[in-house]
Amino acid sequence: MTGVLHDDDTFEAERRRLVGLAYRITGSRAEADDVVQDAWLRWQRADPSTIERPAAWLTTVTSRLALDRLKSARHQREAYVGPWLPDAATTEPGPADRAELAESLTIGFLAVLEAARARRAGGVPAGRRLRPALRRDRPRGRQDPRGLPTGGLPRPARGSATAAPASPPPTTRPGR
Repeated sequence: MTGVLHDDDTFEAERRRLVGLAYRITGSRAEADDVVQDAWLRWQRADPSTIERPAAWLTTVTSRLALDRLKSARHQREAYVGPWLPDAATTEPGPADRAELAESLTIGFLAVLEAARARRAGGVPAGRRLRPALRRDRPRGRQDPRGLPTGGLPRPARGSATAAPASPPPTTRPGR
């Protein structure tokens, strides 16, 4: 070595602060440790008589080394000339799709079981029990498989030949 060795206590007293500084610049703990190690090597080679304030000198060297490392990393990323492959497009269902399918099948099976149980018990017709379960899980504005609206609109009673008029006929006053 060409320079006089420095006191390691001075460097060790600053090491933690230097690692923090390098980490804030590089964003990586491993890179920060490498930068501080390079700063230590330069500290060992420097002439102690030329350094007035060791903490300021170490801060300057560490920050410059960290910035240089960032610049070289950016240059290495920009200089890549290999083929860029696009991300593979998957057509297989993902975990969220599988969970949604399982949930919809479960709700469907439960609705069918409820309808069968009601039919066996002789209670409410199966279709009446099935509609609320299906309507609950559909977004508004869509239609059920029979083409009927699902927004909870009133339907005519079964067996009625005519439906009630939507609004009463207008009344006219004499003389106007």
